Amino acid sequence: TIADFKVFGTLEEKFTTGAGTALKKSDEYVPRVDFGARLEPKDNYILHGAGQESTGWYAYQTQGFLNYQAAMEQNMKPVIQSEYWHMMADDENGADFVKYLRKQYDYYYGWQLIPMIGVEYGGIEDEIIKGKYDKEINEFCGALEEHFNGKVFLRVGFEPDTYYGDTKKYVQGFRHIVDIVRSHKSLSNTAIIWSPADGNINMDYYPGDEYCDWWGLSPFTTDRFLQSLDRFCTEAEARKKPVFFCEMSSINMDTSAGKETWDKWYGPFFKAIKTHRAVKGFAYINWNWKETPWTGWGDCRIEVNDYIRNHWKEELKADIFLHGNT
Repeated sequence: TIADFKVFGTLEEKFTTGAGTALKKSDEYVPRVDFGARLEPKDNYILHGAGQESTGWYAYQTQGFLNYQAAMEQNMKPVIQSEYWHMMADDENGADFVKYLRKQYDYYYGWQLIPMIGVEYGGIEDEIIKGKYDKEINEFCGALEEHFNGKVFLRVGFEPDTYYGDTKKYVQGFRHIVDIVRSHKSLSNTAIIWSPADGNINMDYYPGDEYCDWWGLSPFTTDRFLQSLDRFCTEAEARKKPVFFCEMSSINMDTSAGKETWDKWYGPFFKAIKTHRAVKGFAYINWNWKETPWTGWGDCRIEVNDYIRNHWKEELKADIFLHGNT
């Protein structure tokens, strides 16, 4: 069960990396900091994650995670899968979505996975604040308890600097959702991530230290991302928040370019993880963005290029990465 995982934050539970075997030393990585956050891996570990299987009105890519995990070795499967619940979509019910995830995990994947679910409420902030979605949120929470024992990451109101305008309503909506989650005692282990898109954070969107367990961001383009990462991590550390790279993809370069793409995007990405001690998780989006509405973005699938795939797997052999238990 998921309760077999290693000590996460305040949990007194165990889990192993891969098959329990350290693959190679992590000398290039600065030691991680322990903050005592929910679902935070204690000691010197970084959560290995990937995504994503899009559903509902957002179903552009349905094989991203499936293909990614197939490209990984048996003892290097991701332990995190990124997913999304769009609350404002009429055809997306939160509880049904969680049930769907559980069925997917049980059918396709023979190891333990923790979902990281982005909860989007852009455009319905007023309704959230007034309680019109309380019933649906409570049912969603009940499903998280039933199907995942509450061991889930929730990216509430992800990327507010991209999808939300009114900062006050965003914060009110965020707090309202988290208050409901926290009212479910069985979800005491559910970790809340506040995740702006850019490291150049606008703190007007910040719901407060007591309303989030982790900070996250979306490193897509290396130039802008690397310029702001130092400040972001320093601020997160000051507030005792571990950092999660929640969405990442080499969107301005195709993986088909092999070494060139590796040198310009993947190499700098791993260097950023190696040199920032607050970073304790990442989730790679294994998509061909050319088949989505994001015009001009590249094919970022790991499995389509041998150079990228082999170098990626070589990096993930470092024993600092926490993989799924196979």
